[in-house]
Amino acid sequence: MRHKDEMSVFTQDHINRAASAALAYPALMMEYEYTDLALRDPLCDRFIRRLVYNDLIPGMQLQGDPATIIDRAIKALREGPEKIARLTLNGSDVMRDVFSPVSVNLLKEGRSPQYCAFMIAVWFRCMMGYTHRLKPLEVEEPHQRAIYTRISVGNHSKGGLIEDIFDFKLYMSDNFQALLEKQHRNIFENGTREAMGILLNGPKPRLANTPG
Repeated sequence: MRHKDEMSVFTQDHINRAASAALAYPALMMEYEYTDLALRDPLCDRFIRRLVYNDLIPGMQLQGDPATIIDRAIKALREGPEKIARLTLNGSDVMRDVFSPVSVNLLKEGRSPQYCAFMIAVWFRCMMGYTHRLKPLEVEEPHQRAIYTRISVGNHSKGGLIEDIFDFKLYMSDNFQALLEKQHRNIFENGTREAMGILLNGPKPRLANTPG
């Protein structure tokens, strides 16, 4: 395991792994079973592209044409229909090796890692083991039950972050905790699909005569 104070060196492979997670966990909550069907969903496609462009590329300080980097990640996902559950294997490693350090790097630069926060919130939600309609989830994360137990009894004021997966700097960042709590609430109140739409497009405007 990489020491948390070491400088991370990122490559296209890290982008591809993160893109796989960005497809897998939201798609599972939306009850997709195979990657090809999920990738046809414009919402999933837009989320992956926005995550890579807004958070991953700047947070990794990757050099190169962003469109090419994104296209390579999408192409890797399109290489053949695959059960989405397979993409969840060792998801905790992707959280530790990619989403956690990228979030820390963005915070250092004064940027808001809102797409990473959404991903971590969806990942937490998948670790509960069932969808919004209480349908059991097929998750191949080998430590899923242990992670869920730790989240359930963890410090909810800190978003349930797990110290040996997420950088301790995220615990200490009020900005990140606010982002994570906002996305936890967004997903819980609206479901994953609508929550993703709110993240990408903003909340739906209320009708003039709608109370509140």
